[in-house]
Amino acid sequence: MTAKAGIRRLTLAWGATATALLLAAMTLQPTYAASPGGAAAKATQHEAAPTLKQVEARAAKLRDHLQKAERTAMQKHPELHKKRQDFQKLVVETMKKQGYDPEPHVKHLKALRDQIQGGTVKSGKRKELIQEFQKEAAGLRAAQEKAFKVKKVRDASTALRREVLSALKEADPHFVDYLKEYRHLQQEALQLRRGQGGKS
Repeated sequence: MTAKAGIRRLTLAWGATATALLLAAMTLQPTYAASPGGAAAKATQHEAAPTLKQVEARAAKLRDHLQKAERTAMQKHPELHKKRQDFQKLVVETMKKQGYDPEPHVKHLKALRDQIQGGTVKSGKRKELIQEFQKEAAGLRAAQEKAFKVKKVRDASTALRREVLSALKEADPHFVDYLKEYRHLQQEALQLRRGQGGKS
């Protein structure tokens, strides 16, 4: 994963958007293979493989569509905002009980993100900041995973995800298909960047 992708994913996770909750759940499942109807699959079957620019453009279009559906769902179901906040609070409290306070780590990660994305640091320093960000993010993810081993957290996550998914599918019946394609495109873009030597 590139630094930019890692930073965005972490920001999404701690912004706890509805889409992020579902993406987080999907990361626990086997790698998604594009469906025959997906843009990436069509490209590989009937024409040359898409370029990084094309993949990123399609992903951006899908992201905008997903965010629009999410806004619609949350407007129709405002109670989900509080349920989402309550769930975040439960996760944080569980992590603290397990000896890891995520709040200062999240603040540190955001500060690192701002430095990395600011564009004013030199190449060598930026590499150090990225490594520090990745190490800090790995610690946060590990603590989150530990918290999710607690049954109360798992049950709350399942219940919230079910309600969120219902609201999103109400806003757009094809939401899950678009979300899967978006995740696939993220993975495809990552592979293409690696093929270019990590350039973004």
